[in-house]
Amino acid sequence: MRRRKSLESYEPAAHGDIELFMAPGIAEYAEQVSLSMSRFLLFRNLKATIALPDGITLGRRASLV
Repeated sequence: MRRRKSLESYEPAAHGDIELFMAPGIAEYAEQVSLSMSRFLLFRNLKATIALPDGITLGRRASLV
């Protein structure tokens, strides 16, 4: 059986029925968080980008099958 990662140290952010967990160091500095999902045939890609106050944008793309 696979164990889940503990989410206690993460900062929750909710919008409607979506709940997002961010690392505490990023959560306190983030100005904007954007989520987008695209789909191609059987593949789904989730992309999260975080805008910081100094103009740096952090982004990651995860493949969901």
